[in-house]
Amino acid sequence: MSSNSSSLHWKVAGLAGEGIDVTGIMFGKMCLRHGMNVFSYREYPSLIRGGHNTHQVHASFDPLTSQQKHIDVLVAFTEEGISLHLDELNENSVVLCEASLGKYDTNTYASTGATFYDVPLTIMSREETGHFLAQNVVALGMSAWLLGLDIQMLAQIIADQFQEKSEEVVASNHRAMNRGYSYAKEHFAPLKEPYAKIPKPQLLLSGNQAVALGALSAGVQYFSAYPMTPTSDILSVLASQQKNYPLVVKHAEDEISAINQAIGASYAGVRAMTASATGGYALMVEATSLAAVMETPLVICVGQRPGPATGLPTWTCQSDLQFILNAGHGECPRVVLTPATVEEHFTS
Repeated sequence: MSSNSSSLHWKVAGLAGEGIDVTGIMFGKMCLRHGMNVFSYREYPSLIRGGHNTHQVHASFDPLTSQQKHIDVLVAFTEEGISLHLDELNENSVVLCEASLGKYDTNTYASTGATFYDVPLTIMSREETGHFLAQNVVALGMSAWLLGLDIQMLAQIIADQFQEKSEEVVASNHRAMNRGYSYAKEHFAPLKEPYAKIPKPQLLLSGNQAVALGALSAGVQYFSAYPMTPTSDILSVLASQQKNYPLVVKHAEDEISAINQAIGASYAGVRAMTASATGGYALMVEATSLAAVMETPLVICVGQRPGPATGLPTWTCQSDLQFILNAGHGECPRVVLTPATVEEHFTS
C-alpha cells in the first residue's frame, strides 16, 4: 500500500569493491534533487574488498539530524546484508534480494514481518551490461519505483557518475536501470506516492569533503598527509583538485614526514595543511610544538576514531578531544575548532 509519508529510509548492503558506497551516494542525490534533506550514513570495515559494507539514506522534506532505525527498502547483495539488519526491519519494510541463487532462506526471517522480493539482480545486470556489478544500478531502478522517485533524475545522476568512463558504460548502466525499474513496475506495488520535485539547490557532502572544499576556498597551497581513516578522503579530494588550483598535494611516507613537510611549506610562505586520524596525530605532537616555537602557522585536521592504539579505524568519536586540546610539550597557543555539522566543516 502506498503512502504519503514525507520521509523515506533506504539501505544497501554488500561487499566492498562492488559499488556499495557509490550506490548510496547516487540514491542520496536522487532524493536531494527532489528537494529533500538527506542524511547519509555508511559503515565499512578496513578492507579494500570484501567485508560487510552498508550505505543508508534518510531523506525527508523536514530537517534531519540523524538516521532512523527502521528501513523502508533494504537492498541486500549478501546473506549478512539481511541477517545483520533484522532489527531494522518491520512489517512495512521491503527487502530486495536474490533468494533463488541460494544465498538466502527468506523463511528464516519471516518473524520480522518484512516483505522479501526475490529479484534476479545479477541476471539482469549481466544481460544488460555483460557484468554482475551493475546489480546495484538495477536495484536503484527498482528502488525508484518502490519509493516514488523520478527515474529521469536517476538517469541523469548515472550519466554524471559514469561520464568519465565512456558513453557505452553510461548507456549500459541506463539499460540496467530501466530494466530494474520496468521489472519493479510490472511486479510490485509502490510503497509511496510519487514525490513532487521541488527545486532546492543543495550539495551532498561528507564532512571530509566539506573540509577539503573549505581549505580550497581559504586558499590552501600545500597539503601533505599519510592516509589514515577517517580523514583519508581529504587527501583524495585535494589531490584530485591540483589541476584546478595553485595547489601541491603530497602523499607522505608517514605522519611525521607529513607534518614536517607542511611546517616547511608554511615557513616558506604558503598556506599549508595536514590531516590524520588521532593515532596519526599522536606521531605529529612533537612537530606541533616545533611549529609553535618557530611561530609558524599550520592547519591540522584531526579525525577522531574510537579506542586506543589502532582502535576502530572506520568509526568516529569525540573521546580524544582532551588529548588534542593539550597536545604538545610546553605552553603554546592553539585554536581548536570542533565543527558539528557538514556546513560547519566547510566554514571552520
